[in-house]
Amino acid sequence: MKNLRIESFDLSSTYSKNEVFEVIAEQVGLKTSTEKSIILNSLHQRENLADTALIKGVAIPHIVIDTNKKPQLFIFKLLNPIQDWICLDGTYVDTLISIFCPKNISGYKKEIIELKKLFITLSNEDIEDKISRTSTSQEIIAILSEERGDSIDRN
Repeated sequence: MKNLRIESFDLSSTYSKNEVFEVIAEQVGLKTSTEKSIILNSLHQRENLADTALIKGVAIPHIVIDTNKKPQLFIFKLLNPIQDWICLDGTYVDTLISIFCPKNISGYKKEIIELKKLFITLSNEDIEDKISRTSTSQEIIAILSEERGDSIDRN
């Protein structure tokens, strides 16, 4: 994922869904120089459309805002699953792969292609199983990088 910047975080506290959205908004805001309230509003707007929890503890909360910043990925691995956020298979969310993307994606073709490829990779059941057994965000990045056969721009 050469064209896609990824930031990763390991969270050891216990969070509710709303509390983890606050953490996401704080961290993404710091890394993208975007107001926390704008990010938080976007997270809630998207979640109100449909729950972004998938299966095996993975959720993909979206941040889509008016910005000229490149699309990015933010991976959060939680030590303690979120007890009020349940996936389609009944597991609790403990892995967040959060998308940060501008509303206008023209000019970001390479990054959008990488995001599409990433989600194809995430739909692979073997990859889902591997990710569900990780304990750190860096392990998730390594799995995605290995599966895609390329390096990732990580911080």
